[in-house]
Amino acid sequence: MRYQHWLLSASHHYLSLIMASLIFVMMMGGLIDIVFRYLINQPIPGMSELMALGLGILVYGSLPLVTANNEHITVDLISWNQNQYVAAAVSFLVNIFSSLMLFTISWSIAKVAMDFASYGARSSFLEINLSMIAWIMSAMAFMCGLIFIAKSFSGKPSNQDKEKT
Repeated sequence: MRYQHWLLSASHHYLSLIMASLIFVMMMGGLIDIVFRYLINQPIPGMSELMALGLGILVYGSLPLVTANNEHITVDLISWNQNQYVAAAVSFLVNIFSSLMLFTISWSIAKVAMDFASYGARSSFLEINLSMIAWIMSAMAFMCGLIFIAKSFSGKPSNQDKEKT
């Protein structure tokens, strides 16, 4: 994240802030729900539904951040670092394959979002529009695919971005 356009840096910062706020709200909601459940035997209505929807947004919203920072958990079964050209070619292929998989996931979620929108799907208790949640998840997966495409053409193998431990 050293040499980026100011717009990318700002969007990374704001998405990080949104995801951190979401996880804090989910944490506090869970805490309050548990306290109400055990002290006054009355859980907060719809809290489990909010947690499930929030977790979906959190997972897909954090995916571009993890990808941009190259913080995925990776396992190298074969060390490609002996030859820099082979390492660059393998990194390129892995990034392209990853972007294709994420574009496929994004397309699949977009199809679900269109289905939800066609019959006006809403969550069972709080009546939250599910197509909106699915569109957000699809957009985040698509953004992650774009980040992998950008990493493909960055010129250095992605497994060399971070220090080996």
